[in-house]
Amino acid sequence: YCVCMHEYVSDEAGDLPLSEGDKVLITKEEEGWLTGTCNGVTGLFPGGFVRKLERGEKLVRAMYEFVGESEEELNMQLGDVVIFLSGDDGWCTGLHIASGKEGIYPASFAEDIN
Repeated sequence: YCVCMHEYVSDEAGDLPLSEGDKVLITKEEEGWLTGTCNGVTGLFPGGFVRKLERGEKLVRAMYEFVGESEEELNMQLGDVVIFLSGDDGWCTGLHIASGKEGIYPASFAEDIN
């Protein structure tokens, strides 16, 4: 699987348009281009628009706004998508899709969207 880091729009037949935060099942890789399925649609998209999810990583969505009080805390708006990297029931470490920033956030502020 991979997650879309930047919106990909294309008018080419066979391409797979993607929105930031979309989770895509990769079925083929060839010369910088990937074939995958997202929301029941299969198509081609550039590999530079996505980040492969590593073992143990998952996607979460912010259920509430969170404004960090330190540099290490991750600011999140309602609905933001974050790649969960590690954590427990208290605090988690994640990579914010829109900003590209890695930081910590309260576990209770995000829900699993896998």
